[in-house]
Amino acid sequence: MKRIFSLLVAVLMVAGMLVLVPSAEGDELPANATVLDYAGYIHDSYFVILAGDNMTVDELTALGHGEAKDMNYFAVAVVDGFDRIVEINMTLGRPDGIKSDMVCPEYGYIIGLNGAKAGYDILASAKVGDEIELFNVDLDAIRGAEGHVKLENAGFVIHSKSDSNVWLNMPITEENGVAIDEGDVDGQLYVYPAGEEDRVLESSEGNLRYSYIVVCDKDGKPLEAGNNLIFASVDDSAQNEITIPAGGFAFTFYYNTSNTGNQELFDVYEDLTSMAPIFNQTIPVTNEVYTFAYADGWLEIYKAEEEAPESSEEESSEEPAESSEEEESSEEPAESSEEQQTSAPAPSTSAPQTSAPAPAEDGAPIGIIVGVALGVVVIAVIVVVIIRKRK
Repeated sequence: MKRIFSLLVAVLMVAGMLVLVPSAEGDELPANATVLDYAGYIHDSYFVILAGDNMTVDELTALGHGEAKDMNYFAVAVVDGFDRIVEINMTLGRPDGIKSDMVCPEYGYIIGLNGAKAGYDILASAKVGDEIELFNVDLDAIRGAEGHVKLENAGFVIHSKSDSNVWLNMPITEENGVAIDEGDVDGQLYVYPAGEEDRVLESSEGNLRYSYIVVCDKDGKPLEAGNNLIFASVDDSAQNEITIPAGGFAFTFYYNTSNTGNQELFDVYEDLTSMAPIFNQTIPVTNEVYTFAYADGWLEIYKAEEEAPESSEEESSEEPAESSEEEESSEEPAESSEEQQTSAPAPSTSAPQTSAPAPAEDGAPIGIIVGVALGVVVIAVIVVVIIRKRK
């Protein structure tokens, strides 16, 4: 009797372990992942990940190694709290490869790929704004931690901007920037949020005198666009201000033909305005293709896919008459660009919640759990029957 009872207990324990132990399948790295060897700095040919809010490479390497190292022989990517690459330094060797002053953003991390190990140049094809997906790395555990820890089955995958819903990602120079004189200002981008009420922004208060302007509503839809609003002190009869609706925002940028740092933004602006000649004013725009959002120092631009017009039933059912050479050449469809093929949902204009990358799925598949549970029930019934027979 005691043996039977002990056997039953043992069976139940083994079955319980099978149910509770996570499946290793969910921990597998994707085939295109780059393996990370250590969390914390180690002075050898390894790939490492370092994390510490607003800490420099000097400070982070001292935590891992006991003394500061400049990571001159590492390719380094700095990633923010939203998993976006904000800085890349591929230079190896001293003095140009010294990375001591590179800073880890709050809630972000730094990836270092040693130049003596195959695959270090994986960052060469990455760009600022690309996203990193981490696997099997607990950022909270390694943030600011001393020493270095060998990682098991850890790695990352780089997703280029073209792979994500964001069609274009532009770094914001400043939020609520102040007016500046005309000069070498190309490449700068400013954002002006409205808050809970409508906001009137005067040209002299913001960077509106020498800039292109787009005003968006709370859903990121563009409402008006224009450029170069004159200061009221110069001419109070001209347009001197814009009104930003509650919950919405405006962004302004600088562009000129000799210094084209904001060429992509200027192309968007021309799409919004249909290339209308606009001077010293803004005009209403109606555009269902673009939506905008800003978060943690980035302006995000989403571009919807343009649908091809559907042919009528009459056209599809009837055999078309022969067309002239002129008609045939004019009806030939133009090739769509990659940009037009990229679709994206409308974003929220507020910053996304910072979170660690979604972990790979853990836990045994539901079919295994059910099967084990049924097996336990069957074994228990058999044992009960045996006990009753012996009685």
